[in-house]
Amino acid sequence: MKLLIKILHANQQICEEALSLAFAMVAFEHEVQLWLGEDCQMQLLDTQGKLHKMLCSLHLYDMPPAWFNSEQNGLADVPKSLMSQLMPLPKQINLADFDTVLTF
Repeated sequence: MKLLIKILHANQQICEEALSLAFAMVAFEHEVQLWLGEDCQMQLLDTQGKLHKMLCSLHLYDMPPAWFNSEQNGLADVPKSLMSQLMPLPKQINLADFDTVLTF
């Protein structure tokens, strides 16, 4: 199953739970693409935060870089430790490519 998990909420616990779900789904051989909204940006900037550390481990799960939606600065403010784990949100997204879209 191919999943798109949109994490658009600023709440730290919701973001962490959504990411934990993504890791669990990948462990069961599902394809997961993460989409991080602008509201997650403050948590990404906290290099000691749990969300930051979890995102740094995407490569361990063979997950593609997370899409990051930031209208203001793009990836300019993102710490270097996360740069390889994030990419700008594509201009066109075909939701039909995904079996399920989950939004948090």
